[in-house]
Amino acid sequence: MTPSAPKMGRIPLPDVGEGEGKISLSASYSSTSSSYSSRSASSYSGSDDGFSDYAPSSPVPRIRAPAPRRPIATSSCCTTPRICTPQPPPSTPILKPALKRSPVGRTTTPLVESFRAPVSRTSTPQASSPPLSERSSTARKDVPKKPLKGILKRPTPSTTPSTSPAPAEMVAPSQVSLHWRLLPFDRRLSKKKILFDIMKDLENARECTPRERTRMKGSDLDKSATSGTTLTEMHIRYPPHPQWTIKVTNSNGITCRDVYKAIYHHFQITLSASDKKVYITKDKRKSCEDAFNARCRVDPGLDDYVRKQGMRRVDMLEGKTFFRGLTRPVDDKQHWVLELGDS
Repeated sequence: MTPSAPKMGRIPLPDVGEGEGKISLSASYSSTSSSYSSRSASSYSGSDDGFSDYAPSSPVPRIRAPAPRRPIATSSCCTTPRICTPQPPPSTPILKPALKRSPVGRTTTPLVESFRAPVSRTSTPQASSPPLSERSSTARKDVPKKPLKGILKRPTPSTTPSTSPAPAEMVAPSQVSLHWRLLPFDRRLSKKKILFDIMKDLENARECTPRERTRMKGSDLDKSATSGTTLTEMHIRYPPHPQWTIKVTNSNGITCRDVYKAIYHHFQITLSASDKKVYITKDKRKSCEDAFNARCRVDPGLDDYVRKQGMRRVDMLEGKTFFRGLTRPVDDKQHWVLELGDS
């Protein structure tokens, strides 16, 4: 235990003079020191702590210096300071287990290598497995490449049936089925009734139902004239005038439009003088002239122009100018039969 410092009373200071204050101060201080030393000697005379010979030379007692603190080192990679333990001399190094190493010290390993852990960390280590890049390249080599298609190839017969049959130049009417727009009107088979006056252009043709009358659509007119067989040529005849044959041709396949137009243009041909003598007999002359005058009155503004053109084949029909459909001939002939009627 450290002895307590002696209590000192108030020391009167001498007046400022010629050295008296200095002498009296020394005398009082020496007396105080002697009294303190005698008191200390009497109190520590019987102790074995080694303080028996202790005689302070100043009124302040000796205080044991505190133990030096260990220097605190901070790491650049940690936010919490840690106490550094003194290292042993280099002659006796201490090996620390690898498991106690801080993961921060592994900063020298590139970041890319750490992402390869899912590939290399397997439950059963494989010492002979190749790297990932080699395995991926080997896998790509094992996949066979698709053979390139040859530019020149022999045509192979198609196993699927063709959507449209091969065109036929001339087929017997008994072997062909016509579109319902080209057949005579039948309430059981026909969807609508066709009103086509061959004295007028095809644009005036109409489709009739019990409720309305509409113009024929272009998409309906462009449908194939036959089903099952594509025809490129057809022959049509009108029984009252068998001397004339209506020819319908289309290399891509005959349509309903082709049939209607061929019939219209056939009967718009002007009659020559020889035709009138041969085909217009005396008993038919009046009916043919009435048909001609009626046709001229259809367009009042063109009455004179139409009259100058003269009579045409359509005037020989005697008013029967409405299309009634095509039928098969009674005997086995290579032509279709045209049926016409009045309104």
